Amino acid sequence: MNLHPKERKQKHYIALQKEFNHRSRMKWNATSVPLKKPIRYGWKKFFSLRADISNRPDASSIRLALSYINNTVYSRNADFHYRARKQTKVKNPSLRSLSVKEWEDLPSQCKKYFVRCTPGLCNDCHKQKIKSEPRYHWRNIYWFVYKVEPHYLTHYREVDSENESRLNKIMNQLDRGGWAVLSKIKGRRYRWEPGYDDSIIFLRQKIAEDEMIRELNATKFNLY
Repeated sequence: MNLHPKERKQKHYIALQKEFNHRSRMKWNATSVPLKKPIRYGWKKFFSLRADISNRPDASSIRLALSYINNTVYSRNADFHYRARKQTKVKNPSLRSLSVKEWEDLPSQCKKYFVRCTPGLCNDCHKQKIKSEPRYHWRNIYWFVYKVEPHYLTHYREVDSENESRLNKIMNQLDRGGWAVLSKIKGRRYRWEPGYDDSIIFLRQKIAEDEMIRELNATKFNLY
């Protein structure tokens, strides 16, 4: 059957994305090997309870709830600075929101700390492009502070050179217009296309987050 060139292009990029996801899972699900000695590599930043909140009677429940939504960011610099559009910015983690299913699966003592949002009226969900289903957000973010600690690499994965080569080829194709096509298929605007003021910031954030992995790939090892 003869397909329209536009439809053929869409099917091509959908197939590439499926293969990319499959090969990425192969990469990250590979057996990890512990290092004989941990290697110091940069810094990590995450959320921790404020000192006065740690003294609350329910501090253990708050700490448990935080473990479900905490995020960690990594940097080679202790100040977590990065350059974006000729400005110096600070990389900070953000708290995860929970789906209805995730909230229902929480321990009972943790559920009271979350508030359910209204789809279409929640600023946090709007930023994450979530429009259909309600989400649960943490009620009191001021209970937490950022905590910075040294980051140590404790394991490595040997790189499958054939898989890495194919992943790089797929990524190069998707970066040359593929992500934009896939975003439009899903009914979303592509974040890097003209009109998004934070496009370069987002790109450089992505580069910063992947920087350590790219360098380690060059040494034929994947450390984490």
